[in-house]
Amino acid sequence: MFTYHIPTARTIELHSDHTLIHHGHFPGIGMKLLLPKLTERLSKYKEGASGIPVPRFKLDVPKEGDHKISHAYFWPRLGKFFRKQDVIVAETGTSNFGVLDVPMPDKSIFVSQLLFGSIGWATASTLGAALAARDRGLGRTILFTGDGSMKYNDIVDWKWTSLLTTLGDTDGKLSKSYTVRSKAELDKLLDDDEFASAQKIQLVEVLMDKYDTPRALQAAADLTAKMAAKSVG
Repeated sequence: MFTYHIPTARTIELHSDHTLIHHGHFPGIGMKLLLPKLTERLSKYKEGASGIPVPRFKLDVPKEGDHKISHAYFWPRLGKFFRKQDVIVAETGTSNFGVLDVPMPDKSIFVSQLLFGSIGWATASTLGAALAARDRGLGRTILFTGDGSMKYNDIVDWKWTSLLTTLGDTDGKLSKSYTVRSKAELDKLLDDDEFASAQKIQLVEVLMDKYDTPRALQAAADLTAKMAAKSVG
């Protein structure tokens, strides 16, 4: 939300095709040219430099007293389900904000277009991501999207678990659909070896409180409201 306030007099910016030093603009001098020269000049200071340890981020699954699937529980729990070389696609909105807090496994790939903000993009893109993952010998392709991105209206509730059979897999040989309504049902599904192996296209409908929201989305909303209040004042 552009909340950083670093004085220009204290910044040096290395870009792909230019460099900014204070108020000076140097075109044609990009980071690819400049970083090797800086590394060489600064190497003699390495021994005297102090290292700041950065702890590895982790997200524990919280212990909650009820059976409802909350965002606070859902995303850390999915983090335990992810594997190396998974391709994870997240839709703009709730899904993108939810997965932001989840540490990704080594060699996994995260696909998103949060800045472009094209609602509904992720579902179609998952097909291309899955084909590319197969060609590259990667793992599972996992999509997270909300019903708003699939059907942005309040006309009628869709039966999501019938979607794949409706689109052509009439006998269910190539796909399987599930609905989970509680933490226990979610855990049972994610711990199932057959489900985790993803031998078929699988659709999981997750029922959650419509007023619940991921931590990062709530923080962004609070910050937006604060900034809006300042601009009005």
